[in-house]
Amino acid sequence: MDEPALQVCEFDRSVHDLSGFSSGVPALDSWIRAGMLQQVDKGRLHVWCMTRGASAVLGLYGLALHVVECDAATGIEHRQRAPIPAITLSLLSTDVAVRGQGLGSALMADAVARVHRLSAGIGAAALVLDVWPNATAENHAAWYARLGFRPIEPGGRSQRLWLSMTDIGAAL
Repeated sequence: MDEPALQVCEFDRSVHDLSGFSSGVPALDSWIRAGMLQQVDKGRLHVWCMTRGASAVLGLYGLALHVVECDAATGIEHRQRAPIPAITLSLLSTDVAVRGQGLGSALMADAVARVHRLSAGIGAAALVLDVWPNATAENHAAWYARLGFRPIEPGGRSQRLWLSMTDIGAAL
């Protein structure tokens, strides 16, 4: 029998089960089960999850509105002194049981396409993310760099990265 297809849909806590989800980073798993759900309940974070025909979550990502202060954005091209509107990718994780199967890349592709569509309606200039500070942060930062993300502060806080909507549009 064929395995059900992977699907990405908006996270619904009444449908999607996070009880068995493990990112492999205990602090992140704790945040997902507490902080993420609080932010979702308050409407400050929208989360999409990947499932395979069941309620168990295989991966997820979260998006929220964000602004980048001009003084902190030497890497983002801008012509104004006002804060730069952006969308933040505040979460991207896959379950350790499915690592290495391309699900993280599939989730990122879905997130980037969604951000591009959203930016057309809200005027965001960039997608921003912070690399989670853990033992694999360098690997994650290198992966994001291969996707075109650059530090907001060249030579500075390298874990805050950005990708312009112009670059996203060109890639799509």
